[in-house]
Parts: sequence; structure tokens; C-alpha cells
Amino acid sequence: MVGIPYELINNVAHNIQSTDSETRILAASFKNIDQVLKAVRSGATHVTVGSDVIDLFLANANISKAVDNFASDWYQIHGNYEV
Repeated sequence: MVGIPYELINNVAHNIQSTDSETRILAASFKNIDQVLKAVRSGATHVTVGSDVIDLFLANANISKAVDNFASDWYQIHGNYEV
């Protein structure tokens, strides 16, 4: 039963692609980062997550480094940290 949601997402994604539909897949009710990544890898195009999952994601050292690099690059290009 564990893989069923991801198989469903994958099947729907393939159907969308094979029919050249503009439909998107919104996946939700995630409890952890692994579930989000599996859904996206299975074909979900959008996800909704709670702040607790976002906090876990941002606490990841690789993500923190990527965010810091992005901020640094942004500042070098635009001269400030604002959009």
C-alpha cells in the first residue's frame, strides 16, 4: 500500500502527457520531505506543504548552501536582496 499514491501520480502524469493535456497535478498532505520528493519524481507538478515540512527542507545543509549561494548571486547581480 506504501507505493500506491506514487503509482497513481505516475499513471495520471503519463495519461496527461499522452493526451497532450494542459492539466497539472497538485499533490498534498505531506508529512515529510521524502514524500514530497517521491510525489514530484512520480509526476506531481505542484505540491502543497505545511510550514513544518518547509522548515525540515530548509534545515537540510545542501538546501541552506543553495539558498545562501542564490542570495549571494542575486546581490552580485542586483546590488540588493529585494525583488
